[in-house]
Amino acid sequence: MKVASSPGIWATFRSLWLRAPLWRFALLSALLLTILFVLYPPKPLDGNQEPAAVVKNTADYLSQKTAAPVLPVPKTPVAAVAKNQTNPISGTVAVHSKPAVDVAAAAKTGATDVPANVMPKTASLSMVTADTDAKSNDSGVNNAIMGRLYSGSIQINGFKLPLPPGNWVKLATTSIKLPTSMGSGFFFGKIEHKRLVAAINGYVLKSKDNPGAGFVEAKACTQADPTRNFVFVEEVIPFDNEACWLIHSYFTPPLQQWADRSVKINLIDRAAAGDLAAKGVTYPQDLVDVRFIRFTKWGGMEVHYLFSPEAEGISSNTVMAYADMDWRGNNIGRYPEKVAYIDKLKAWGTAFWPKFKAGFTEAEPVPDLK
Repeated sequence: MKVASSPGIWATFRSLWLRAPLWRFALLSALLLTILFVLYPPKPLDGNQEPAAVVKNTADYLSQKTAAPVLPVPKTPVAAVAKNQTNPISGTVAVHSKPAVDVAAAAKTGATDVPANVMPKTASLSMVTADTDAKSNDSGVNNAIMGRLYSGSIQINGFKLPLPPGNWVKLATTSIKLPTSMGSGFFFGKIEHKRLVAAINGYVLKSKDNPGAGFVEAKACTQADPTRNFVFVEEVIPFDNEACWLIHSYFTPPLQQWADRSVKINLIDRAAAGDLAAKGVTYPQDLVDVRFIRFTKWGGMEVHYLFSPEAEGISSNTVMAYADMDWRGNNIGRYPEKVAYIDKLKAWGTAFWPKFKAGFTEAEPVPDLK
C-alpha cells in the first residue's frame, strides 16, 4: 500500500481550498473555536458555579412608576372635631394623597392606600437557596431567604415604630416623595410555620418645612362608617393636631393575585404579597386591622397592626367579597366569639396607644429659631 506523498496531500488541500468554499468556511470556524478554547478554557464543574438563571421574587411590576400626587392645602383650616369622640363615626383616610388606581384596592381590602411616587422595594431574593444546610427558625422559612428579624421597636426616618411581641421580617419598603413632605412606606410580617399570623404596614411622613403646613383631615376617624368595629378620637384638627385610632377588617384574597397587574392592589401590599409568595408563606382570608393615626404640622405617622384571629383558633367563613366578611362592623354581631376578640383588641389598643404616640414624638424636629 502506498502512502500519499507530501506534495500530493498539499495539492489535494489546495484544490479543496480553491474549489470548496463551504469546506473552507468549516475549516476556519474549527480553527477559531480551537483558539478560543485554548485561550478561555471552561471552568471545572466543582459545584460552585452560578446557576444558569435566577428567578425574580416579585416579577417585573417593580419597574412601574407612579406620578407624585398633589396635596391641596386650603387657605383656612377646617373646624376642629370634638375631643375624645368615641361613637362610631369614620371613613377611609384621605390624608396622604394616593394614586387613583388604589381607590378600588381600598374598597376590596378595607385598608388605606400607601402614598408613593415610586414603586415599593423588596429584598433581592433568589428562589435558589444559597445554603441548603441553613437552619429554619420558628417561621419555618429557611434562613437563607428569610431576611433580618426585628423585635421590640424599629427606627424609620426618625420615628420609633413599636412592635408587638415576637419576631418581624421586612416584606416591602418604599420611599415617599410628595410636594410638601417625604418619608417611607413599609410592610412587616410575623411568620410562624410558613403562615402569616400578623402584619404591620403603614407610612411615616415629615414636612419639608419646619414646622410645615400640616395634613388634611384623617377622615378614617371622623366620618361615619358602619363597617368599622371601633373608633377612639383624641383630637382631629385638620392641618394641625390629629390623633385617633380605630379597628377595622382587612380582606386578603386580592393579594393572592399580586402578579396580575389588572387587579388593583395597593402598591406596598402588592410588593409584600410577592415577597410572601417567594418565601412560600401563606396567609388567612381575614385579618383584623388596628389602625393608629397621628399627625401634626411637621409630620405624620399611620400604622396598621394586622392580627389573624385564626392564630387564636377563631375561624372565619369563606366568602367571595369583602362585603361578606364576618369581621365587618355590620356583620360581626352574629358571632359572639368574634365580638369578644374585638373587645380583646380594644384593650390591647388602649394600652398600646401611648407607646405609639411616644414613638411619633421621637421624630419631632427642633423648632426653627427666627
